[in-house]
Amino acid sequence: LGKMKSEIITMRRNFRLKQYLPFFIGILIGCIISFFYNPIYKDSCVFSIQVPTTIQKHISKSIEENQLNSVPVYVKPKSTRFNYDFRPYFVYSELGFRFQFIVAVITTEERLMTYGIAINNTWLPYLPRVVFFTVYSKNLNFHNHFNTKLNLNVIQLSDINEESTKIEFSFRVLQYMKDHFVDSYSWFMLVSDEVYIRSNEMLKFLHSLNSSAEYYIGYPMPKSHSILSSGKNEFPAYYCYEQSGFIISRATLLKFETLPMKSNKNIGETIGESFFRTSKVECIHDKEVKDLFLVDKSNPFTIESVSHNEKVNQALLLYPVQSAREMIEIDKHFTLKNLHSTFKDINYLQQKIVSIREKLPEGVPEKLLHWPIGFPHPFKPLSRFEVIEWMYFDLKYLYGQKDAEPVSEYDSANKKDISDIIKIAEQALQFQHNPATNYHYELVNGYRRLDPQRGAEYIIDMFEGRKGFNVKQLKRVSLLKPFTHVEALQMPAATEQKGIHLILPVLKEDVAQHERFLQMYKRVCLQTGENVVLLTVFINIRFGQFEGEDKDDPFVDSKNLIARYKQSYMWAQLPWLQVGVKKPSPTLLMDIVSMKLPSNALIFLVNLTVDFTINFLNRCRVNVVNGMQVFFPIPFAEYNPMLVYKTKHQPAFVDIHRNNGYWDESTDDIACFNNKDYKDIRMLLNDFLDENQPVSSLLEVFKKSRLSVFRAVDSDLRRRYTSVTCNASETTQYSKCISEVGPRTGFRNQLAQIIFQKERSN
Repeated sequence: LGKMKSEIITMRRNFRLKQYLPFFIGILIGCIISFFYNPIYKDSCVFSIQVPTTIQKHISKSIEENQLNSVPVYVKPKSTRFNYDFRPYFVYSELGFRFQFIVAVITTEERLMTYGIAINNTWLPYLPRVVFFTVYSKNLNFHNHFNTKLNLNVIQLSDINEESTKIEFSFRVLQYMKDHFVDSYSWFMLVSDEVYIRSNEMLKFLHSLNSSAEYYIGYPMPKSHSILSSGKNEFPAYYCYEQSGFIISRATLLKFETLPMKSNKNIGETIGESFFRTSKVECIHDKEVKDLFLVDKSNPFTIESVSHNEKVNQALLLYPVQSAREMIEIDKHFTLKNLHSTFKDINYLQQKIVSIREKLPEGVPEKLLHWPIGFPHPFKPLSRFEVIEWMYFDLKYLYGQKDAEPVSEYDSANKKDISDIIKIAEQALQFQHNPATNYHYELVNGYRRLDPQRGAEYIIDMFEGRKGFNVKQLKRVSLLKPFTHVEALQMPAATEQKGIHLILPVLKEDVAQHERFLQMYKRVCLQTGENVVLLTVFINIRFGQFEGEDKDDPFVDSKNLIARYKQSYMWAQLPWLQVGVKKPSPTLLMDIVSMKLPSNALIFLVNLTVDFTINFLNRCRVNVVNGMQVFFPIPFAEYNPMLVYKTKHQPAFVDIHRNNGYWDESTDDIACFNNKDYKDIRMLLNDFLDENQPVSSLLEVFKKSRLSVFRAVDSDLRRRYTSVTCNASETTQYSKCISEVGPRTGFRNQLAQIIFQKERSN
């Protein structure tokens, strides 16, 4: 028995080993095969499957040469951070978003000065996009006159000339929209320049339809003849009148194909036949749709005919309009009509609110009504620091607008705003009397404040007197200019990594901060391969004659620091320039630097206390428009870390909070602009490159020009805290410096704690 038990045990062990035997054999075979194929895979590149042998040898040879001639750089530079082939210009393109509507207007060069300008000032601004199409003009000044000066979006078709037929012109416009706009819009419309479109009603109508379906909408016209073949009609029974315009969906335009053109056919019939053959759609000829396109060929529309025609209230489009002036009058008629309708709706809703007020329970905020009814309640301050002050004004001056300047003169924006408010107050008082009675008004007092929950509030006190009488009455008018709806601006993405010339002024007393700035620049630009040139400008204030020798050079440490960075990043462009001036003037500095840079250079003027990121560089590229706009960002200035953090460790990245810093609106030494725009402004002045010119900021220079100055806060732009010492000898800048020291040091509560601590210690 013992012998049998031992045999059974050995049999069981052998049986267990037999179960795992295939597993071990498989691993062994896999290892042998991998070792066998490894040399073959290593020798034969993947390119050999797709690329011919000659090209493969050329590639491998170039790779070997690059490896032999490689430069010992720690981080290789890259030409761009984006993919040129797939990165879209706008974010909505990447997300697949499409705009609702685009209108193509067929016109001529002569009619652009009349109907084109009238369309641009009436119904065009309320539509997503309107494009004018003309034949190719022989006038060399065409684009500069219409596209640049008049701001008309005009496209000249190069393959269409004055000898081309209207059918060729229309088909070419449709093909152009298919090639360039079919992926960006859902609805497409082709009209002549004599059409008036009620923009808001047209958008509401299209919003109720599905652009994925095939539509062909317009003023229906019956076909002149019908050809039957094999029991089926090959031609549509109705086509849309081409002069009054027609609307097609994106699905219809995708299938559009140009047909062979016949001179004996109508334009509308030819277009309708093309849509019918490709999409099997014909012009919708229902009565409801026909009433939307109001067409009267014999009697062009004027302001008189529109005022007495009830059908225009349901129409989306009027054709033809007699003249460009009549188009403006018709637009004014519809605007006033919509305005009166809005006033009626407001009055109706206010009456409803008053009637519902009695049914509300006691204690709810809505129980207490505030003027004007239906608008948010006035802002209620929780502390004395949140009290909104009223600004007093008269016809000449503003009182209390700035703490540093209690009495200030009107600037252009405030002057226009207050003059409009006074005019509206006079109209409101005149509305209470007989229009035939003449009254004159005189401003006594004016008050204005900005409520963060409602808008701008005004209180106007005026003397009202009747002409021919010496009696005057004091009237008070309360006005509210509410906030409008928040509109999202189209923010393009910087798809092209355009080169930026970063200008860094360095004074003798700022040399200690230079190394920290270069560390930030290395992290943001050098280690990422940004297309940025850092031009360091060493400014030497000449109190006497500067020899320029190394032993007397105050900037020798900074120059050696730049040299060390050049050795580490040999591809980086880190030039420096040293100038000697009598006084540090930003304008004189840029006068000198602008002559050293190319005319098309994009300049980013910065200082040593600023930290920025790649995102800000992209916004600098986007927000500068050559010949039109410059960018002066507002950085987040950090408070004194000794007051904010005290004994705590200061973080590397400071959060945006009112206790940590503030948005420094007084910043005028950080700017992005084009060098050509600056030179066009400064080179015409007598003080260009004049060392005795008065000290002025670049912001003042651009404000006096025709360029638009764009200012906006930027969370990726930070200003580090630095202690400031105001120089009493500079009388022009001393008062400004003193007024800015307090806000830059800390928050009001933090400064108050220091005062309390000193009082207790004393």
